[in-house]
Amino acid sequence: MKKWIRWQGLVGFVSVILIIAIFWFFLLDTLVKRGIEAAGTRLAGAKVELARANVSLFPLGMTLTGLRVTDKEAPMTNAVEVSRISFTVDGLNILRRKVVIEEMAAEGFRFGTPRKTSGAVSRPEKKPSASKRPSFQLPSFEKPDVKKILKDEELDSLQQIESARTDIRNMRSTWKKVGDGLPDKKHIDDYKARIEKLRKGKPADLRQQLAEAAAVKKDIERDLDTIRKAKETFNADLQSAKNAVAKAEKAPQEDVRRIMEKYGMSSAGLQNMSGMLFGEKINTWVQRGVLWYGRLQPALARSREKKGKAEAVKPARGKGVDVRFKEYHPLPDFLIRTVNASLLPKAGAFTGKIRNITPDQDVLGAPMTLAFSGEGMQDVRAAKLDGVFNHVRPSKPEDTLTLAVQGYRAMDAALSDNEKLPVSLKEGLVDLKVTGVSRGEKFTAKITAMVKSVRFAAGGKESANPYARAMSSALSKVSSFTLSADVAGTFEDYSVRISSNLDRVLQDAVGKLVREQAGKLEKELQAAIREKTGGAFTDLKKNYGDLDAVGGSLSGKQNQLNDLLKNAVKSGLPGKIKLPF
Repeated sequence: MKKWIRWQGLVGFVSVILIIAIFWFFLLDTLVKRGIEAAGTRLAGAKVELARANVSLFPLGMTLTGLRVTDKEAPMTNAVEVSRISFTVDGLNILRRKVVIEEMAAEGFRFGTPRKTSGAVSRPEKKPSASKRPSFQLPSFEKPDVKKILKDEELDSLQQIESARTDIRNMRSTWKKVGDGLPDKKHIDDYKARIEKLRKGKPADLRQQLAEAAAVKKDIERDLDTIRKAKETFNADLQSAKNAVAKAEKAPQEDVRRIMEKYGMSSAGLQNMSGMLFGEKINTWVQRGVLWYGRLQPALARSREKKGKAEAVKPARGKGVDVRFKEYHPLPDFLIRTVNASLLPKAGAFTGKIRNITPDQDVLGAPMTLAFSGEGMQDVRAAKLDGVFNHVRPSKPEDTLTLAVQGYRAMDAALSDNEKLPVSLKEGLVDLKVTGVSRGEKFTAKITAMVKSVRFAAGGKESANPYARAMSSALSKVSSFTLSADVAGTFEDYSVRISSNLDRVLQDAVGKLVREQAGKLEKELQAAIREKTGGAFTDLKKNYGDLDAVGGSLSGKQNQLNDLLKNAVKSGLPGKIKLPF
């Protein structure tokens, strides 16, 4: 026997087996537990804790119990807590350096559970920037001081009146010079004298008289043509001046309108009341969704860098690149084919499947999908969540997510902490639908909600502000409403637009108050602006009247010359010979 058994070798082999067994049974689970906690903490940016890890050899797999992941934004709260995770690994593919998990069970998901100790390990990550939401402020019921407004405001009407007055003065000065150059009384008296001389002439000088008569007629017609052309140009200038006066006359009312829009009380300030009431919560939901989507990215695609127009997987520093050769049945380096997950609400169940979890969808040739549904829960009658995360073409990723919730019972949701009008939704049944689409760096989302059996609790009934009293009364009568939110932009910079039929309800509630106060303010502004512009406008009309008088002078000269021609024709030459006019 001594020739067949080498005791030294046998002892060594048994020692190795014992060491492996001791390592396996006493150390491996602890090392795996600590490794998962360290790696998870590094990825999540907050403390990850695991109650126990159990590694099995036959079959090769693992069971994790009591997994808690801290919410990075709220260190005293767990973002997610999982009671048990178990899976087996395809041992054959391990030899190919591929981790393939055919099926994983994840049970007892809970969200937002409290912690006894803080799970913070670093500074909170920078939140994506959303559109600035206006703070909730009630309109002021106090009527603005008209004197103070006009002291700070520059009146466009005064500038228009002054500009028109200067232009008309210049026109009048120009046309006065033109009128001075046209035939005056002396010229007309000259024409009368020449015609009278023709009438008193001797018949023997008929030829000479006819020639003189033709010359007089020609001179008068030349002057008439000059006056006619001057009147045409003048009438155009006069019309321009008339338009300027009409515009200047309306300018004070335009000032009133502009100042009313700037300082006046208007129900337009309430047209986005829904954004003020619900904006903070919706913005919070969107921010959380964007953060979780960002944390999901490592499971959807590897980090890539562009090379020219193509994208290449960016290798870890100092690790090199693994060259992938053609395979008949290609598999990613890491793949979870199916995850059976169950969430634990206060009552009922919310279960579903996640398929094809891998950062190499282009190798697998299939997107990651998820489908969850639940019924009979304590606060929700039914809920359904579906998603497709398609990165099969890494250069054109497209992710879609749809959430539908029916009969969610909302209770004691604070909407406004404004001391003049605190508002909370005491109860309501919500039917909610959320759809989101992400393509590369941009995304869009649509949130629609129908809320029934509503009961608002609104303060302000005893407030001195009539707006607060009116809105409080209006909200107390609301039994249902609809709400929608549109989100669009990039993950770093997006905007949220919110609308609801509550806007119309609140505008109607304060409409009468607004109209009364606006009417008073408008009358005071009209009187004050008329007082400031009245003198200048009166002077403008006087200048326009002076300009119009120049036109009358031109018409008078034209009429005198025409009358002169008519009278000359009637009187004729001696011997009852008519003048050739």
